[in-house]
Amino acid sequence: MSFASNELRRLAWICWGLLAVPGVAAAETKQPVGAVTNPPVDAFNPWGSEPAPSFNPWEGGVGTEQLARGDSPCGNCDTDWCNVNYGRGYEGLPLPAWTDLPPWYAGADALFLVRDNSEDITIASIGPQGAEALTTEDFDYELRPGLRLTLGRTINDNFRIEASYLGQHSWDDTVTVRNLNANALGGLGNLFSPFSGFGNPVGVPGLDFNNRVTIDETSELDSAEIDLRYRAPVRCGAFETILLCGVRYVRVDESFGYFSQSSVTAPIASTNLINVETSNDLVGGQIGGNVIYRASERWWINTDAKAGVFGNAARQNTVYTRADAQGGSSTITGEAQEGGTALVGEVKIESCYQLFPRLTIVAGYQAMWIDGLALGTNNLQRDFNILTLGPAEVDHNGTSVYHGPHAGVVWSW
Repeated sequence: MSFASNELRRLAWICWGLLAVPGVAAAETKQPVGAVTNPPVDAFNPWGSEPAPSFNPWEGGVGTEQLARGDSPCGNCDTDWCNVNYGRGYEGLPLPAWTDLPPWYAGADALFLVRDNSEDITIASIGPQGAEALTTEDFDYELRPGLRLTLGRTINDNFRIEASYLGQHSWDDTVTVRNLNANALGGLGNLFSPFSGFGNPVGVPGLDFNNRVTIDETSELDSAEIDLRYRAPVRCGAFETILLCGVRYVRVDESFGYFSQSSVTAPIASTNLINVETSNDLVGGQIGGNVIYRASERWWINTDAKAGVFGNAARQNTVYTRADAQGGSSTITGEAQEGGTALVGEVKIESCYQLFPRLTIVAGYQAMWIDGLALGTNNLQRDFNILTLGPAEVDHNGTSVYHGPHAGVVWSW
């Protein structure tokens, strides 16, 4: 490699850095590591001056080609892409050592999530077999705050162990529909229910001919996991890959309520109240990893993904209370439990900026997908005979998607 070509390459990278990322050309050279992408740093005294930056092969000076290769972001990669961008001769070089870093790191994020259901269930129609008046899609599961906490420890240059918690998320909403149209019973209210098949073949007094129907739902999400991260021994240019395997526990609790009120002239029942509670305890293993792209010396992009197969202990409990126009009432209860298989996947992309040698700020977007859940809406028993006579059943074929932005900090020591 000639001296002239070295100087031209260095000049080209300096110009690119000044145009693409103004203000970072003089920053310290760090390498992102770990699931929370906390970069390695030298010992830092917050009350003193920052440590001297490591050698940058693109800034010129008296550094030799050997030093440039030793500090090259190309690591031991020997692909065509890497050779074109960084030149040959960097294969076989070791990665920067994890054991030179502070052994502990911790992250805290504010995480805002929206909850999306996979199914839209019709709850009330206007008239027999009429237009939809109320469905579960009418629920509004807006962004709700929660948190994510991470604690990690370096084992050696190849492995880290990491524990994290995600949760404190809770959603709730109530929707009501009213109708005062004249009905076939001589009263007011023409809302039909799923318990009669929406009046198929005929409406059922006490279940249909309602003037009001209300539904409500609550949902809670918590997750905890322990993962082992393995640093792949190949870095290619600005990219680095870290693999993951671990165990995870996820809990999803939900409740669903149904209330209908028919005209007092109805001969059987004037109100129906159904409360359904479900719980899901998921335990399983997962695999995945993250890819880090070094955009500049202090700024990098982290993409993290993981998925696994889980066993789910799904449960549901239903309480049905019906009251007639004369004040009499009756209550029927039923509960069921069943094991099932669930799939859990999670992906996030985040931008990380090293503000100080030990402090990194992080912001990004995250999504989690869970299939195989006993959801509150799915476990509203719409077959009236099973609802009143049994046996109780649990439906654990529901799917929920949670997604939203997050922002936080990472500290190493």
